[in-house]
Amino acid sequence: MVLRRHTPITLVYALLRAYQRYGLSPDATLRRARITPAMLADPDTLISFRQMVFMTLAAMRELNDEALGMYAQRAPWGSFEMLMRACTGAANLGTALRRWCRFVRIVLPDLVVRLQVQGEQASMSLVEPEPANSERVFVQASVLRLLHGVASWFIDSHLPLLEARYPGSEQPLHQGFGTVLRCPVRSGAAQASLHFAAALLQLPVRSHLLGQRSVPRHAGGLLVKGYRPNLRLAPRVRALLLRDAGSGLTALHIAQALNLSTRSLHRKLAAEGTSLQVLKDDARCQQALALLAQRELPQKRIAAQLGFGSDKSFARAFERWTGQTPQAWRDQALPT
Repeated sequence: MVLRRHTPITLVYALLRAYQRYGLSPDATLRRARITPAMLADPDTLISFRQMVFMTLAAMRELNDEALGMYAQRAPWGSFEMLMRACTGAANLGTALRRWCRFVRIVLPDLVVRLQVQGEQASMSLVEPEPANSERVFVQASVLRLLHGVASWFIDSHLPLLEARYPGSEQPLHQGFGTVLRCPVRSGAAQASLHFAAALLQLPVRSHLLGQRSVPRHAGGLLVKGYRPNLRLAPRVRALLLRDAGSGLTALHIAQALNLSTRSLHRKLAAEGTSLQVLKDDARCQQALALLAQRELPQKRIAAQLGFGSDKSFARAFERWTGQTPQAWRDQALPT
């Protein structure tokens, strides 16, 4: 099997520094990853994505440090799963991220992530006491990628970003960021940060699927691979519903689109711990939040777009979903 090689070998150098910090040899792992000394000696060498994933996960296990020596304190294997589980009971993305930013300092005291909201834009920034050298730029870029994976996992969907920023100017980082994060990337910034619409902080956390959808067991998956949608049926149904939450798609329409019988559709969703009605309500709620974030859009028009007979029936449904009236949510999420 031919491996496509697109990953710069320079990204492996950070892993080698971690081995050096802990006084361990990476030689056996490099051999298993089929990375030779000649490849390491040439900074222009490219390796495959699979080789990079293998190296990263192996280093985390062998060093017993999911932070890969990036911070003063070790993050023992299993720390990340514990951290994610501590945040899954949050009602919405904003609460989950605030918990994550607070709890991560218990594991890594010198990793400071600040979640801020300014007007209609939110950001997650890394706060470091000193200007970043080339090594710290890689660290910060890696943590931003992890943060995006964490946020996307909480909402079970790729978090759409407005922009990503990092202090360095390294071209490999720039190229990798643009591909994984699917957003404009600005180098040479004062702080490493991710920027997105503040209204997205109100998106619900998918805690109702926790029993069927395993919490990430380690940081490596989200750090190296980024967020990847899983193959469960519920996200596929949700994607269909989100295309047009007010279209009145029936179980028959959805089952036919997925080449299933309606009986199989309901049975498979139940096995995943959810139902078509839950997903329909969820899709309408997400679209309602996105539409309400457009302050100038009247609630009557939003109700009509979502398939409600009146703005009153929309308001009742929205309050059932979120515990707030549409106007109360608008006033809280979009302060003047």
